[in-house]
Formats: sequence, structure tokens, C-alpha cells
Amino acid sequence: MKIKSILASIFLLTAAAFGQAGRYDNFVWSLTGNNLYTPLGNASVLVYNYPGAGIACNGGGCSAAVTFSDPTEVTACGTTSPLTGSTSAVCVGATDIGGNFGFWVAPGKYQYCVSSSFFGTKCTNILVGVDPSVATTFTGNLTLNGNNTFGGTNAFNGAVTFGSTLIVTGLATFNGGAKSSFFQSSTANAASSGAVRLASADLINWRNNANGADVSLSKDTSDRLNFNAKILNDGLFPGTETIGTGTSTSNGTAISNGVSQAQPAITVTGATATDVAICALNAAPPATWQTGIVLLPAVVTSNTVTPWLSNPTAAPITPAATAIRCTVVR
Repeated sequence: MKIKSILASIFLLTAAAFGQAGRYDNFVWSLTGNNLYTPLGNASVLVYNYPGAGIACNGGGCSAAVTFSDPTEVTACGTTSPLTGSTSAVCVGATDIGGNFGFWVAPGKYQYCVSSSFFGTKCTNILVGVDPSVATTFTGNLTLNGNNTFGGTNAFNGAVTFGSTLIVTGLATFNGGAKSSFFQSSTANAASSGAVRLASADLINWRNNANGADVSLSKDTSDRLNFNAKILNDGLFPGTETIGTGTSTSNGTAISNGVSQAQPAITVTGATATDVAICALNAAPPATWQTGIVLLPAVVTSNTVTPWLSNPTAAPITPAATAIRCTVVR
């Protein structure tokens, strides 16, 4: 009686993939001399990492693939018992009584070999994928040459090369590195050149040391770089930071000729002695100021700004009490 095996290819690319691992199912039948197909149970099945084109693993020298008891990829099966039933998490090494077998593996290319006393060993190359709507882990090097869209959470553990457009709407983790001619923000009106292409309002953020907020590198509407809301000094746009502003009313008392006089202090929280105060009147100078009173540079100390008035003329002047506003910058 002549017996042949039938390996029926049932490759489940997405429909039967759950969780991170992909599922591959198949079955083995034997063909009797009466041309009757009967299931071939207890046929040994081993799963290998893809050995390369034209290489069969039945001769040895191939590395065993890691298979799992379920799609979560938490529990690995043994290399001699890589299979599980479609509804079972028990790892076995052979087809069931109905000739069925299957296994869970990370997405990628593999070769499995079926052995039986009826036909020896037969090996088949397969590609196993996953359901794109669930969390996914990719192992090995991956090259994407077409337009690709990834949603949800995806982990790429090998080197990834993007030859065309890749759109990531969820979280992607590249543990093996990623290469592309450029990376572009999904925000409208992103930059049209450069390796990293951002839109005008996009941010580059770090977590602060206290883990309480983000620290941002951004660009303002005047096209100046800002770090943590402070303008960076690039030589073209001298960067200044405003510490605070305050107002006091001048003394309104006589200032002798050739004398300078301190005016009431202004409290500006955060000011230091190395800061600069820019002071001005809140209104037009009164007539008594226009006879020669000079508003000198204010003196900045810790949290305090002190305006000064000077009379460089040859006679005393009594400048009317007037509001003086000072802004501290650094």
C-alpha cells in the first residue's frame, strides 16, 4: 500500500493573530493506495528560524525558533515541543489524532519540518504575521519599501529601514535602531527639508529632573528658538528673560544741584544683582522734570530695584512726585 503525505498550507497572516505573537496552523494527511486521505497523527514537527533560500533544515545545522504557549509571548515552549493546540496552551511535539498542528511565534520568516515514518522529513518555509490592530513585537531586521501605516503599540527589536512613507499613529519602539532619509511630524505644514521635519508649533521635550513636568525646545512666532520658555541667544536675536515689573512713585523732594537721589524701592521677586532694570515714566515728564532731571540706571539687588534721579544743573530742582515703572531682565 503506497502512502503519501499531504501538507495543507493554512498560513494565518492576520485573521488568527492575537496579542503579540502570530499563529500558524496546518495539518498532515496521508494518501493511501486507495486514494483515500486519512489524518496522520503523531507526526513530529520542529520549528526553525528561517535558514535562507534553498536551505532545508532536515539536514541539521539550523537554529531552533522560539515558540510560545499562547499569543502573549510570556511562556516559551521547548525546542522539541514547539506546538500547541488551537485552544490549548500545552506545548507538544507532534500532530494530534486528526493530523493538526500549530504554533505561536513572533512575526517573521521560519521553516518547519514534519517527520514521519511514512515519508521521512519534509520542510516548508513560511512567513508569520500578526493582527495589525494589537500590540506587536517584530524581531530581526525589517525593511519597509512601500507606504506603511502602524496603529497601536508596536515594538521593533531588529534594525528597521524605511524606504518609503511610514505613518505611526500609536507608539512604536525601535530597540534595534531605525534608519530613514528623514523623520516628519504628522502636524500640518511640517518642514519640507532636513532629517527631522517639524511644524511651526511642534515641540521637542525632555522630562525634568524632578519628574514633575516637561522641558521643551520650541520655536516662537518670531522664529526664535526657546528652551523652557526662554529665548536662546543665537547672536541674531539676543536672548533676554523678563524677571518681573514693578512701579513706585518718586519722592517729590528737592534735589540739590550736582546731586543724585535714590527713589522708593520696587520689589521684583527673583531679581538678582547681575540683572538689568529698564525704567521709564508712566506718563510724559512733568514740567519740573524738564528743567534738567535725569533718570539714572536703576540699581538692582536681591528682589529689589531702586530708581535714581540726578540733578546735573547749577541750581536745586524739586521734581514732582511721578510714577516710575521698572522691568528687570537677564
